[in-house]
Amino acid sequence: MSDVKVSELTSASSVSADDYLLLTKESGGVYSSAKAKAGAVAAKCFKDATNKTVATTAWSEQGTPDFAGYPYVATISITGVTASDIAEVIPSLAAINDGKLCPLNKTVTDGVNIYASEVPSSSYTIERVSIREANT
Repeated sequence: MSDVKVSELTSASSVSADDYLLLTKESGGVYSSAKAKAGAVAAKCFKDATNKTVATTAWSEQGTPDFAGYPYVATISITGVTASDIAEVIPSLAAINDGKLCPLNKTVTDGVNIYASEVPSSSYTIERVSIREANT
């Protein structure tokens, strides 16, 4: 997700050109917003990885799946990620159309786990993984 400067959106008197409007997707597809200074924005999204390849050999079967119906897991390596961080994973259109990917993920130490209903027949490209600190 890209941060948008408030000055690009509106000239409302309650915000200045140095403020950012942070949008957070809540349940049901509703967005909430908050005003923050530029320094606060940088602290929220601290990793952004692009064009990560997940080979067919990267997948392993879990004994007890983290998500029902998705027993296979692969880890996208991203140094500095912790289990308490939040990841937004954007797979390629081909990976989405394959129909095997779970829409959920989990952050782990130095990576993000993605899940599948079966081992894909070809490598997946993950277009973007954006990592931010957990809401505190």
